[in-house]
Amino acid sequence: MTFNLRYDNETDGIHSWSLRQDALVKMIRKHQADVIGTQETSDTIFAFLQARFPEYVLVGDGRNEDRTGERCTIMIRKERYTVLKTETVWLNGDFHKTGDLDPREGFARICTMALIQDKKTLQKIRLFNCHLAYQSPFVIRRNGSQLLKYILSFKKTKIPFLLTGDFNSNLDKPLHQPLLRRYKEVYLSLDQTRPNTFHAYGDPQGLDAIDFIYTDTLSFTSVTTDTATFDGLYPSDHYPVIAELP
Repeated sequence: MTFNLRYDNETDGIHSWSLRQDALVKMIRKHQADVIGTQETSDTIFAFLQARFPEYVLVGDGRNEDRTGERCTIMIRKERYTVLKTETVWLNGDFHKTGDLDPREGFARICTMALIQDKKTLQKIRLFNCHLAYQSPFVIRRNGSQLLKYILSFKKTKIPFLLTGDFNSNLDKPLHQPLLRRYKEVYLSLDQTRPNTFHAYGDPQGLDAIDFIYTDTLSFTSVTTDTATFDGLYPSDHYPVIAELP
């Protein structure tokens, strides 16, 4: 699952964090995903998820210089996987310069990586989870090139990967073209109609599709974008995308 959780904004009116917490929990529990790539996971939401979902290991540092703040947290089911390694990198030019940002964007943009191993089959899978720029065309391009550079740095390991994230760009934008030339995107792979994922608490049909799941050598068997509400409340201002693999 990839799911932008919307940070804990208490000025969102009826969609404020304190009012939609239960809806968020219900959405996550509904799908029982083994791996969940989340975005906009603030310190508050990170602590909330740790308390409410003890069956998952949560990994990923905050985007600020001191590693606090919004995370691209990956939730990994303890019963199925062992976490072998994890790190968070910055996508502004120096992977390991914490808090690295371009003032034209205003926010540091990050990717969290986790190497996991299936406890039964011993298969290793590398997970990448990102949240990319949306304000500056220059930073958007640099985010995309840095993300691809980081993924390619693991190519020699020959470990299959899954890439999840809020790309803040739909599939027609140049950001995706280098990824599409090399990898499989779930909706295209399964030749299914793509629903919008970002709705901003407005049109239930959504405004744009900006949340994606990619892989290199793995295969997808199904995909859905869940547009459900719970007791009339949206879990987030994004709909989650859920993919199944054999």
